[in-house]
Amino acid sequence: MTNNFHSDSVTPDFDQFRKLLAGEKPDRPVVFEHYVDACHVNRVLGNRKVDNDNPPWGWMLNAARGYAALGCDCIGLSDYWAKLLRFELPQRETGHSIGQYADGMITNEASMEAYPWPEPDFARAKMFLDGIGPELPGNMKMNLGFRGPYDLLAELMGFENLCLTAMENPGMLEELCRRIGQRQMKLVEGCIDHPALGGVQICDDWGFKTSTFLSPEDLRRFIFPWHKKVVDAAHAAGKVAILHACGNVSKVMEDVLAMGYDAKHSYEDAICPVERMWKQWGGRITILGGLDVDFLARSTTQAVRQRCDALLELTQGRRYALGSGNSVTPDIPWENYMAMLAAVGRTPR
Repeated sequence: MTNNFHSDSVTPDFDQFRKLLAGEKPDRPVVFEHYVDACHVNRVLGNRKVDNDNPPWGWMLNAARGYAALGCDCIGLSDYWAKLLRFELPQRETGHSIGQYADGMITNEASMEAYPWPEPDFARAKMFLDGIGPELPGNMKMNLGFRGPYDLLAELMGFENLCLTAMENPGMLEELCRRIGQRQMKLVEGCIDHPALGGVQICDDWGFKTSTFLSPEDLRRFIFPWHKKVVDAAHAAGKVAILHACGNVSKVMEDVLAMGYDAKHSYEDAICPVERMWKQWGGRITILGGLDVDFLARSTTQAVRQRCDALLELTQGRRYALGSGNSVTPDIPWENYMAMLAAVGRTPR
């Protein structure tokens, strides 16, 4: 039976999100989050939270209901989709961040051949989509989310080895990208027509504060062709395509547009404040989120509300969805996050 749980102030409606991405003005302000930490989801759900495994995929129901209560019309959750196309990654010592400098599992052609290349688990994907689709609040949709080819390459090879391979053995790197890209395309093509899916949401962190990790030329040669294929497949199915890419990607923004992405997410004030990003690119692609995580974590509630009000005044409901610049971390005070949502009339309780 369809579950009608929704926010106290707005019912999820993916059609409003789709309007925004198409360059039209939605009927109400739109909120987007790439990821909201479970501590915030649990807080907004309160006693409405179900056990994570009862009913099946209870954790996903919690996430969807929590995102809906926070005003979102869609949800990504790439961690789950990674289980449906499970790339075995090296086990590295981790704390709050992951180092990618050490050698990975693939360092040469022999280790590339020996690597256990996965195939999509379509039976599990169908069971998940058929089971969770009718339970999504309102007209909420899920986005098929996964890590892009650059992120996987950096993990599988180690960053230094990736850079050396790009210079010394580009043919091997092209073959690696083909093996990753073809498998991701299989997942997309096998799932994207499902009515529970609104589109694809690819997370591929291409850069850092001042530049991209690989040169724009190498990104265009090895990485971007596979992004283009995924975007084309989503559009052929009548679905949207969202890019989450951290870092300074100013030198490849024209490429993002050429790939056909409908929206871009992930912004940091130290690189390019979202206001400037919208002024420069908002006429050609939808800008999602943008409230710098550090700003949300350390500013006063009043400062957060003032900036949100100014952003909404600037964008006038076109090509912009309010949200965090990256994700809603545990460090962001609840009061600050509520001040952001209050700017668009969301009042989750």
